Amino acid sequence: MEHGAALLHPALSKPVRTAIGGGKSLMPSSYKIGALGGSIVLPLGHKDEAWSFDHIDTMTLWVPDAPRNKTLRIDQRLSSAGQR
Repeated sequence: MEHGAALLHPALSKPVRTAIGGGKSLMPSSYKIGALGGSIVLPLGHKDEAWSFDHIDTMTLWVPDAPRNKTLRIDQRLSSAGQR
């Protein structure tokens, strides 16, 4: 878990926040150890308003051939709008 946090802050979060024009809220995250082809649940939220309930959601994804031996996966999802 510490390795993922070290990669996200500040090496990844600063360029992402610059690209999206903001990012006052914490970047939501999750941690999982799984088998090959296991599911990953990505938490979602608003870039500036942590308690914007229209933006709080999750996205489940599968990568059939991941994770591979001695690898670390970092998946990120960005959205331009909340739920409608």
